[in-house]
Amino acid sequence: IKRGGNDSGFGRQMAAILSSKDRINKVKKIKAPTLIIHGEDDPLINVKNAYISHKLIPNSELLIIPKMRHLIEPPVFLKFRKSLLEHLKKA
Repeated sequence: IKRGGNDSGFGRQMAAILSSKDRINKVKKIKAPTLIIHGEDDPLINVKNAYISHKLIPNSELLIIPKMRHLIEPPVFLKFRKSLLEHLKKA
């Protein structure tokens, strides 16, 4: 699905990812209850990064969504809606 009439969003996301510094130390400092939701087939951010984040954030939950890519399309959202709502109730 093409959004916003052009594909410049992808370039902006990649630039933001590549320019961010010291993310690991910042992620280690997260203390809030955290639900990590990641697409198994994300072409932009490899799924291995979700597993790394899960290890770095104490008491985090990890949910890998099969066949999900980078964008959250409505049918994909339905796969994790219940888990997200349960997490938000606890927060």
